[in-house]
Amino acid sequence: MSKVKESAKILLIDDDKLILKLMKTILLSYGFEVETVYNPMDAYAVAKAFKPNIITIDLMMPELSGWEICDILRRDSDLKKVPIIIVSAKNDNQDKEVAKYLFKVNDYITKPFEAEELVKRIQFSLMRKDSLQRQEKSFFETISVIGTLAEELKIKNEHLERQVRMREETIISVMKTLIRALDEKDPYTAGHSERVAEISLKIGKAMGLSLNELKKLERGAILHDIGKLIIDLSYISKPGPLTSEEFEIMASHAEVGARILEPLDFLDEEIMIVKRHHEAWDGSGYPEGVSGDEIGLLPSIVSVADVYDALTSDRSYRAAWSKEDTLKEIQSLKGRKFNPIIVDILFQIYS
Repeated sequence: MSKVKESAKILLIDDDKLILKLMKTILLSYGFEVETVYNPMDAYAVAKAFKPNIITIDLMMPELSGWEICDILRRDSDLKKVPIIIVSAKNDNQDKEVAKYLFKVNDYITKPFEAEELVKRIQFSLMRKDSLQRQEKSFFETISVIGTLAEELKIKNEHLERQVRMREETIISVMKTLIRALDEKDPYTAGHSERVAEISLKIGKAMGLSLNELKKLERGAILHDIGKLIIDLSYISKPGPLTSEEFEIMASHAEVGARILEPLDFLDEEIMIVKRHHEAWDGSGYPEGVSGDEIGLLPSIVSVADVYDALTSDRSYRAAWSKEDTLKEIQSLKGRKFNPIIVDILFQIYS
């Protein structure tokens, strides 16, 4: 890899001074601005002051583990979107999944590593936003016709109500077809959206939701992954784990999905489901980092249903979890990632 002029600021957090010196030397030689932290207790304060573009974190450190530092950073409004790369001697697949899905870590590098690998991974993380913006632009150009239909749907009078209702139903039907096509991109996710809708409805009925609320819940659950329509097929169906840039693009699907549906004002609550189904009860989710009741009841229901179906289904990189292990995992995240009341309802239904 040829050396290129860089201006990005990299913060390195590790309790091994030799590793810190090695990584700093490598990155300085590529033109990066580098700050190091040896004592993990100083990590947050240095990050706030340094304002890095990328943060690398070791997992096994005294006083504060790498997971705890990730959690602290993801709760800070200024730092929660800064890409994090774990650099650890632990080469454990479970750790890698925890890093990606619970702490929104962008990449995971196993020690020992090659200098070029470190630089390449950092450059990929820096490029992720540009890649996403290009894909979004291309996709939104293809759905401009939906925006035109949405403008027409704003006309509200008695003579056009039936026509408007038919157009709404037509648009929903088209969206459902697109979602089924999305699910079929990967044999491991086939039927996922419809199963999430089924689980969500069971929870909603158990909670006594009205027929109108159940209708919105079902539609929002079916559409919850519509943002993934802009994701390249190879990202979804590849047999191995995603790279940092691929995962970052995949994780953006909630916000992108809400933008796709935004012109359709009759889907107001469904849009909130799409946008917030990855928010967490404790505020550590994405894309907005809202917490508690602010998330909304319907998005919170779909959040639990989505994880339940994902864990109990086969994936290209792992076998399906048992119902018992899945319920145990969801129970462990009760009050942190998930609404406690909804978790209790899920247990009543499936235990």
